[in-house]
Amino acid sequence: MTVRVIVVHRVEEYNTWKKHFDAAADLRAAAGETDFEVLRSTGDTNLVVHSSTWSSDADARAFFESAKVARIRAEAGVEPPLFLYLDSVETGTLDAPPPQPSQTSSPRLKLVPMPQRVTRLPDLDIDLLTDTRMMAEVDDMELYIDGSTGRILTEFDWSDESADVHHVNSISSHEQYTYLEAFTDAVADRDLRSHLREALDGRRPFRRFKDVLFQHRTKVGVLWSPFQETLGAIDTIEWLRHLEVITDDEAAWETAAREARRDELIEQITAATR
Repeated sequence: MTVRVIVVHRVEEYNTWKKHFDAAADLRAAAGETDFEVLRSTGDTNLVVHSSTWSSDADARAFFESAKVARIRAEAGVEPPLFLYLDSVETGTLDAPPPQPSQTSSPRLKLVPMPQRVTRLPDLDIDLLTDTRMMAEVDDMELYIDGSTGRILTEFDWSDESADVHHVNSISSHEQYTYLEAFTDAVADRDLRSHLREALDGRRPFRRFKDVLFQHRTKVGVLWSPFQETLGAIDTIEWLRHLEVITDDEAAWETAAREARRDELIEQITAATR
């Protein structure tokens, strides 16, 4: 009987992982894989899902839990993955619901204009800028942002001293430490929460935090990176607003979207650790 396998893993660098994944295609086929799909998180491009169909549960487990495949994962830069071996229970398609009658006559209906999204800066990528600002060595690099386009520049990319250009500074380790605390506060399991708080009180809290997280709960561990990046993006938006690279309305739109994502992740963290 066939089985569906879902593998959720965080990789150091997607293209490197993909080369190893493609190189193992014949190995996977010989072991019993008949089809596959690769998916990436919309909020974290290095969070990868490998969904595949296998000839049997035994064949799938023998492959994924083998020492040889563990070595391939290590070479590909894969953090400890989450494996799900699944039997199909039901499939189907849903028809679109019929349109609802207009409610414009309701006296209680109030239309509130949506704050403007940042579309006037063609090269502004807040997530990429956030990743750049979270690099520990960014303060030693000469990186800038062009306030007229949103493009990230090096010192060799611009020469006009009068241009609207701002130095890109890092998100401080103190601020990033608060992300660890916020994640820990969302953990429902008292033992895991206690271990994480002990990690935060010791030396090298960032490394110790990740070690505890993946050692105890791989399932919730995969939520750390998108949570960290979401909080970092909120800080980056405020930094751009302070520099007047973006307007208050643009900042409000972008912040609201990421606060909604943050709240969703907090619910997932709590649910995964109950």
